[in-house]
Amino acid sequence: MGLKISAYGRYAYFYKPANKLDFFLLFVAFIDIMFSQIQSFNKLWYLKNITQILLVLRATRIFKLLKQIEGVKKLVITIYKIVPSMLNILGLLFLILFIFAILGTYLFKTVKTGNDLNNFNNFGYSFLLMFRMSTGEDWHIIMYDCMDYHVYSFVYFVIYVVLV
Repeated sequence: MGLKISAYGRYAYFYKPANKLDFFLLFVAFIDIMFSQIQSFNKLWYLKNITQILLVLRATRIFKLLKQIEGVKKLVITIYKIVPSMLNILGLLFLILFIFAILGTYLFKTVKTGNDLNNFNNFGYSFLLMFRMSTGEDWHIIMYDCMDYHVYSFVYFVIYVVLV
């Protein structure tokens, strides 16, 4: 950055917003290093947290590349256009999880499984179990535990796995 300032000059360097952002991020990183090295700043822990939060802005430097790289620009525009339809799909998935969690609580409340969290005792545990089953983790074991109490419970689980 020092080379850029000496090459462009002070006023020309700070004319571009991207250079202002680079200077700000370097300044915040310097303050963060200073807070971590000097022990007397331990009383000012909240300032250190603020500087670490501001360092997240380093990720915004990627937007400078979008002007130069056409393929990445197209990719970001495509992701931006897909987000609304993905929200619809996530809403539908949440609705299916919600309905099956209520059904599971109603149908399998008395089923005892090996773990306290793998049950349908209340809606919260049931919803977490449905989310876990949507990832495909041990859903068949939970189905076999429920089949010991209800013979036709496999229908519930197979329909859920097919929908999700």
